[in-house]
Amino acid sequence: MVARRTLMGAALAGAGLVLASCGRGPALGPAVGEAMEDVEGVSGADLESGRDNRFRMSVTGTVSLDATDETTGLAIYDEAMRAAVTLLHDRGEDDVVVGGITGVLSEVTELDALALDPEFPSEDHRLMYVTASSLYGRYGLD
Repeated sequence: MVARRTLMGAALAGAGLVLASCGRGPALGPAVGEAMEDVEGVSGADLESGRDNRFRMSVTGTVSLDATDETTGLAIYDEAMRAAVTLLHDRGEDDVVVGGITGVLSEVTELDALALDPEFPSEDHRLMYVTASSLYGRYGLD
């Protein structure tokens, strides 16, 4: 009887942890979007959050940049990503995947996290491996 109660208690505690972690997910995208919209040169952010195919929290979507050339757009995108990564750092969300956040200059020109550094600090240069913590060194958040 005691073992059964222990198992039931453990199962309920585990379910509570899962539900608690799911609750923060949907609000994470808009919070990151708001932080990015505060950056000069960002005209809007349409971001959402959820779990990826490996059950990791991720933020994906687009950030509209007020720039006419790629150099200026990249500088704005870099500052917007700094705002996003700093917010995630401060919230302790180190492993949130941010590689799916795309900066858009026009209908044709898009920037992604790999454009920030030619020798990107990811083990195999795939956007799905770009987490907030992989950009901490770039933004002095180590």
